[in-house]
Amino acid sequence: MTHSEGLARLPAVTHDCHPMLRRSSRNAAAENLDEFECSICVELLYEPYTGPCGHSFCRRCAGEARRRDPRCPTCRASWRGVPANLPVSSALATAIRRLAPSEYAARANDAPPFEPVAERTIGVFQLYHVLPQQRLQLHVFEPRYRQLVARARQREPPTFTMCGPGAMVLCEVEITSCDQSRDGRYYIEVVGRRRLRVERDWQDNSNLRVAVVSELTDDAILPQQEATLAAAAAALVAASQCLIRVTFRKTGRLDMGTMEVLGADPPSDFEHLGLWAAALVNELPPLSAVRDIRLHVLRETDSLRRMHLVQAVIHACLDELDSAPATMLDRVVRISRALLDYRELGPFTLVGAGAACVACRTWGQMAMVFVALYALLAISVMGVRAPHVEEAG
Repeated sequence: MTHSEGLARLPAVTHDCHPMLRRSSRNAAAENLDEFECSICVELLYEPYTGPCGHSFCRRCAGEARRRDPRCPTCRASWRGVPANLPVSSALATAIRRLAPSEYAARANDAPPFEPVAERTIGVFQLYHVLPQQRLQLHVFEPRYRQLVARARQREPPTFTMCGPGAMVLCEVEITSCDQSRDGRYYIEVVGRRRLRVERDWQDNSNLRVAVVSELTDDAILPQQEATLAAAAAALVAASQCLIRVTFRKTGRLDMGTMEVLGADPPSDFEHLGLWAAALVNELPPLSAVRDIRLHVLRETDSLRRMHLVQAVIHACLDELDSAPATMLDRVVRISRALLDYRELGPFTLVGAGAACVACRTWGQMAMVFVALYALLAISVMGVRAPHVEEAG
């Protein structure tokens, strides 16, 4: 039964009735006060907000629940599109104030103030899910996304959002470098900053997805959860550092740019630690398992569950790395890929090969030049690899 139905069942309290009748009416009303408890804080409703489904909660409780999940906590009906300030149901608040004036006054003194969800409108680049602290290089050539980048560059900091097709959880990314060609295309580098939740969205005239978003954060941590979270965080840090060591030992290289973005030390905050580890795994081979959990990592609001999920993926990556012994051929192939990926030394590989073909008179001399050139470039780029440039649209 909704609170509006319970309100209808209460006896009317009028000011012109006999005092005895008023007392009996209030006694009958007090018996039904349990129907006006907030199901989240289990206290008398204060500044009640009634959702589209008819269920009522304290305004502050409804706001905190909406930050975690934009659905009714009771019936799971969608709350998307409701006003950010969650207007108080004046009729219900007046009735509760009349039925229990002292209790309502006590709630007014004890209840913390309501903080509305900060909403803003921003364009969405639909490519794939991006994690906070993840770094990407994008080649932007579609007109709608070129307009998106142009508008983002007018803001400070220059930001837009990215996600997979149709996702309701986004990642705000900041443009860290931008080059524009003569035909209007952009070559940009972006870094993921924070998670956002879509409150409502639409397509504009250029077929660009535009969304009204609010910040998405993890659930509050209870005191009894601190020890469990600390133990999970220590295990995740140890697993992440182990993956870094094993990756470097197996492949002979790490993306130094990625390590700079992620930072030398893991963050101490539980929410940021889980996202940091997920972004770290995303940049280290093998990548097959990580792509499947990006959306889960982004929309998860339980810090402990996220850390367990990422740690399980790290262990899967370690098992895969351990099961594939690094042969000499593997090392040669990996170093060759590093040479081809490294955008500054890649052209010198071709120039050196051409010069070797012209200058050498015998096959033996050519082989020696190739070996020397290969060794020189391998030493130069060991541990360095440029990120892959995505054809973003």
